[in-house]
Amino acid sequence: VPEVRALNRAFIHRLRSGRPWVVAKWAQTLDGKITVGAGDGRWISSLPSRRLVHRERGCCDAILTGIGTVLADDPLLNVRGVKARRRPMRVVVDPRLQIPLESQLVRTAREQPLLVACDAEVLERDEDLAEQLRVAGATVLGLASTGGELPLRERLERLAGEFGAARVLGEAGARMLGRLFRHGLVNEAWVFVAPRVAGRG
Repeated sequence: VPEVRALNRAFIHRLRSGRPWVVAKWAQTLDGKITVGAGDGRWISSLPSRRLVHRERGCCDAILTGIGTVLADDPLLNVRGVKARRRPMRVVVDPRLQIPLESQLVRTAREQPLLVACDAEVLERDEDLAEQLRVAGATVLGLASTGGELPLRERLERLAGEFGAARVLGEAGARMLGRLFRHGLVNEAWVFVAPRVAGRG
């Protein structure tokens, strides 16, 4: 029955592929920019669209982001202002283990799960930092990298297999989102287009 398949598509996809259903989310201007210049305000999207995103977060098992977003925005990546059906794990792809101990993600790791995926060799070199992250409540996972980049497909497979994640929301910058699309890992996209033009850049 199509309706039943639609309701259970994330679960079915995980069973068939061994990977979670990935929703890529971003906001952009009319001219295709996902960030705006200094002084233009922090948000591209509107308050109602951000509320929709929080509702979507509350339906996901994990929220995936990159270290670039963490360093630039210091996000919390929790669910606010809506009733959450789940408390999603925050997952940071951080090859060089750059996540600050004072970041909001680390400071709230005991309140909401945080997983930091880094290069296995970096993890071996920076075991002291990894231990501080663990003490703060985070899970640190070392993966073999290729050309300095962590394998996203393997990362997603492990999220599905080891952590039972059926639905993952990708909230990241252009580089991470581009990698997800290039590797054919995106199943659904939420795109919020603002009625404004960012201009150059």
